[in-house]
Amino acid sequence: MPGEGDRWDLVKWDSPEFGGFVASAAWGEDQFWDVALRYAGEGHGFKYAAGIGYQNWSGSGSLNDRGCSIINGTAVAADAAQSLTGSAYCNTLGLSASIIHVETGLFFTGAYGVKHDEHRQAAFAAAAIAAGQAPGAVDQSDDFYSLQAGVERKFGDHLGKLGRTTVYGNYEHYNTGGIIGGNSFTATGRPRDLRNLFNTGAVTFLGSGADIDVWGAGVNQNIEAASLDVYLAWQRAESDITGSRNGSANGPGAQTISIEPIDLIMSGAVIKF
Repeated sequence: MPGEGDRWDLVKWDSPEFGGFVASAAWGEDQFWDVALRYAGEGHGFKYAAGIGYQNWSGSGSLNDRGCSIINGTAVAADAAQSLTGSAYCNTLGLSASIIHVETGLFFTGAYGVKHDEHRQAAFAAAAIAAGQAPGAVDQSDDFYSLQAGVERKFGDHLGKLGRTTVYGNYEHYNTGGIIGGNSFTATGRPRDLRNLFNTGAVTFLGSGADIDVWGAGVNQNIEAASLDVYLAWQRAESDITGSRNGSANGPGAQTISIEPIDLIMSGAVIKF
């Protein structure tokens, strides 16, 4: 998710805890660096935690897992047959906060993240020109926010060795800018697939953005004696996708389509040992 960060080979520093605050900084491969500040504390019957972090990378080489547009000199990887190597320049900001009332177990969590892709405009311009279209303005940022509320507590001694029960509901919203491949081997979300999605025949079609809403609810039951958690969750996702011949939201042939909603039921168990 935007603001969530990535896994890297890195050197990291964590500060000593001071008044509930811990700062950290890291530097690593592909000219990557980040900084973060976290806080945890309790008082007046509540426990709370929060964090904020910023990450920047301007890497080169094989970047097929970073989710940013790739530029290789003056060429852009706008087709799967092109090189997976090049340079990218992205930055992302993420923050979250949580609070729980110790006695009742009522809790709330919120999160927000945004990612900015400095090369996305160039990627779409190259793809539009290759398709015989004049480039247009492309949204170079993706963002999301999520909200979750529920209760986590033991519901009576008659449940024996069962631990805490967690019941929750959640809502998430994702807003993407110009659509790129998640693995970046295409700068514009695989134009061939978008042609089929929007039924545009042989005309190149570039994704200019998407709005995604996710609702959900679930229950998690801890079993203390077995260090086990069992869970059941439901999620429903709905999305509108926009596209045009040059990737601009109001570009030539601009269309918006609604994707069939998806309902997911997930269950399972986690044992810790």
